Amino acid sequence: MKVNEAVHLIECPLENIFTGAYAILGDGITLIDAGLPDSPEAAIFPYLRGIGRDPSDISLVVITHGHDDHCGGAAAIVKASGARIAAHPADAAYVENPAKLWLDLHERFPRYHPKPEVERRAGADVDLHLEGGMRLDLGPFEAEIVHTPGHTDGSICIYDGKGRSLFTGDSVQGRGTVVQSGPLIYGSMEDYVGSMMKLKALDPETMLLDHQYLPFDRAVITGTDVGKMLDLSTRCIEEIADLILESIKSRGSADTDQLVEEVKAIFGVAPTAMAPCSVVDAVLRSLQGKGSIVVSGPGRWESVR
Repeated sequence: MKVNEAVHLIECPLENIFTGAYAILGDGITLIDAGLPDSPEAAIFPYLRGIGRDPSDISLVVITHGHDDHCGGAAAIVKASGARIAAHPADAAYVENPAKLWLDLHERFPRYHPKPEVERRAGADVDLHLEGGMRLDLGPFEAEIVHTPGHTDGSICIYDGKGRSLFTGDSVQGRGTVVQSGPLIYGSMEDYVGSMMKLKALDPETMLLDHQYLPFDRAVITGTDVGKMLDLSTRCIEEIADLILESIKSRGSADTDQLVEEVKAIFGVAPTAMAPCSVVDAVLRSLQGKGSIVVSGPGRWESVR
C-alpha cells in the first residue's frame, strides 16, 4: 500500500491481521520492521519487486521492538541485501535470538506460554543501537528515535518531524487487536502511559501502526484520529486497572488466573484471543507499587483496606 511517494506499507499476513513493514524509498531502502521469518520471501520482496525495486536495495532495517513478528525476517533480509540492523539495546538480544522472547515469556507466564522447543533460533546481529533522541538520515527525511517503553522495554518509535509522521511499531496498542484481549504490555504500566503522553506531545499528523489496532480497522491513522488513538490507549489500560482493583476489593482477594479470565471476558474480541496475562501482570505490579494491593499467597492478591 502506497502511503505517499516515499513510504509504502507492506502487509505481512499474521493470523487474522497483518504485521506492517514500512519501506522508506530513497537511493536505498530503509525498512521499518522486518515481519515474520517467512515475510521477506512471502510479502516484502515480492512487494518491492512489484514497485520496480530490488530487495538488494535494502540498506537499513530499523526494528521497533524485539518480537518475532517484527524482527523475525531480519536474517533473511540481511542475507539478501547485506542490510544493517538497528534496534534499541534493551531489545537487541531478542533480535539476535528470537527464541529468547518465548523462553522469557515461559519463565514469566508458564501457564500461558509453553516452553519453546529450542533455546536459540537464527536471528540477525544488531549493528546499530538506537537510543531516544538519536537522529537517522533515512533518505527522504531525517527521523528522530523516540524511546517508548511499555509494550517492551526497548520499544521505539520513529518520528519524521518535518512530515509530522510517526512510525509506532506496537508502542501504541489502542484496545488491542482481534487476536488479543486488550493491550499487550510486557513492561510497566507507568512506562506505557508515559510513552503515550510523550507521543501526544509530539502532535503527529499521521501515525503508522504495525497492526490494525482496535477500534480502528487500519494501520495508517490521520488527523484527529491520531489524538483519539493515543488517548484511548491510555484510557484502556486505566479501565483494566480499575476493573482489576474493583474485582479484588469486591472479593477481598483474587488470584491472577481469575483476573486474567475476567479481563479476557471483557476485552477479548474472539474466543481464541490471547490470554491477557501480560497486561494483568503489569497492572498488578502497578497497584502493588501504589500500595493498593498486597500478595496474600502464591499468585493471589488482596486489597489494602
